[in-house]
Amino acid sequence: MAKATFRFNGKLAIFVAIFLPLTVTLGFWQLDRASQKEQLIAEHEALVTEKPFTIEAAEGLTLPDYQPVKAEGTFLNDVFLLDNQILNGKVGYEVLQPFRLNNGHIIFVSRGFTVGDVDRRILPNIKTPQFVVNITGYIYQPKINPLVHENVQTYSVTWPVRVQSLLVENLYNHWAKSGRINPPFLESSIVRLEADSAYIFDAHWMLVNNTPDKHIAYAVQWFGMAGLLFVLFLWSSFSSKQSSDKADSK
Repeated sequence: MAKATFRFNGKLAIFVAIFLPLTVTLGFWQLDRASQKEQLIAEHEALVTEKPFTIEAAEGLTLPDYQPVKAEGTFLNDVFLLDNQILNGKVGYEVLQPFRLNNGHIIFVSRGFTVGDVDRRILPNIKTPQFVVNITGYIYQPKINPLVHENVQTYSVTWPVRVQSLLVENLYNHWAKSGRINPPFLESSIVRLEADSAYIFDAHWMLVNNTPDKHIAYAVQWFGMAGLLFVLFLWSSFSSKQSSDKADSK
């Protein structure tokens, strides 16, 4: 009966020393992501139950993402189309328009997703209500995409305008070239219409792209890989000794 003794495997030890901490770290990172998503969902659920805040009363205030708001005013005909949007396998745009409040202030309102044409030279025809409307929605601050650098000087002078980001500063800088408006009322945020709004096309936004459960499943996979590496190291070390002993006895 062969005696199980440990034999150090240098090459395997280096491999395990590199990848075992990495897989464990990735596992804890996924657990942290799950915790962040749970907190975001909880905050969102707490906010959506609140009574919509009248947006004209928000002057000087910083409203958080997903804060319900309501407003009265008119959509303006100038249309921004955020490129590279997908809904149910169809490629299109997110439609954003300036909205003039009754007090004269301007906000930018997202009307959701509209399908694009196969020929990208053909932009969708966006119908704009030509009367005073009441809207409800929620605050959202578009996130900066480090891979997208948009020079507002390259925009077309005709409408609608295709854009690669919804940063309010860029939208305003382009739209204000005529000098006919004051700075936007919400300096860095837009208003996304509620899914049941009469003026929305399709609500394609996701609160989170991966659920907390999915992140936990990823964490389990990473921890499983870490355990497998450790077991492989032990098995290889002991089996190498036994195999060596058998070879020497022949």
